[in-house]
Amino acid sequence: METSRQQVFEYIRSQRSVTAGDISRALGMTPANARHHLKILQDLDLVIATTHQKRVGKGRPARVFRLSEKVSGNNLGLLAAILLEELLLNTETENLALLQQKIAKRLALISEVQNFPVNQAARLFLAVQRLNQLHYQARWEARSNAPRLILSNCPYLEISEKKPGICAIDAALIQELAGLPANLKERLAHDSRGGIYCSFQLGL
Repeated sequence: METSRQQVFEYIRSQRSVTAGDISRALGMTPANARHHLKILQDLDLVIATTHQKRVGKGRPARVFRLSEKVSGNNLGLLAAILLEELLLNTETENLALLQQKIAKRLALISEVQNFPVNQAARLFLAVQRLNQLHYQARWEARSNAPRLILSNCPYLEISEKKPGICAIDAALIQELAGLPANLKERLAHDSRGGIYCSFQLGL
C-alpha cells in the first residue's frame, strides 16, 4: 500500500467515519486524490461507503466512508457456534431433523430446486453450482454403486471442528439439492496435498 494511501487508511481508522472532503482537508491532498485513494481502498475491500452525510444548503450530500467488516472484524463465528450448540442441546430429537431440513431448504433456495431437471446428472451439476455459490468448492464423481459428492471447503470450519452436528445440515442441504439421500462418508479428511475435504455418498 502506498504511503499516501496508508495515510488515508489510517485516518479513516482513527476517525471511524469520514468524507472525501475530511480526508482532503486533514491530509492536505486534493479532493480528486482523496477520492482516488478511497476508490482503491474500496476495490481492496478495506473501506466501504455508508449512508450519505447531510449537507447544509445546495449540492449533493457527501458519502461517508468507514472500515469494512473484513478489517474491523466481527464475532459471527462465535455467535453462530453458541447458537448451534444451544439448538443441538435444547431441541428435542424428533424436532431436530425437521429443524435441519428447514435450514437446508433456506440455504438451497428450494423454489429454484423445484425447477431442477429430472435427469439426475443434470441435477447434480446444478446442485454443485449452488453449493459452490455457498463456498463449498464442491464436485461430484460417478461411482459404480452411487455418486459421491466431495466438498473441498467447509464454510463453517471454525464451527464444525468443534460442533460436528452441523454436518447433518450439510447432508440435508445436499439432499435438497441433489434429490438423493446424502450419507456422510468422510469428515474433514486429508487429501494427498494436505487439503481438507468431506465426502457424501448419494442415494444409499
